[in-house]
Amino acid sequence: MLAIWTDGRIYEPDALTDLADGFKYTAGRYITRPSRAGTEREHCYTDRIADKYDTLFWRADFPPEELYRMAERISAPGGYRITTAD
Repeated sequence: MLAIWTDGRIYEPDALTDLADGFKYTAGRYITRPSRAGTEREHCYTDRIADKYDTLFWRADFPPEELYRMAERISAPGGYRITTAD
């Protein structure tokens, strides 16, 4: 699993654990959270990464070089969206 974090953002203490738990219960290639605007459904499969800095990627499907070049928001099949951070 790979995560890309960014400076200037505050992450919840269990942010990575919450995302990693998503892989236990789904067949997702990545686990993400809804956009910070909160307009997206939670707990569902998705083809959209709203924020790569709030997403955990399965390494076999997303090589590190690809993640660094990836735009912050993209369409990508095979994801699962969990709840927003509390």
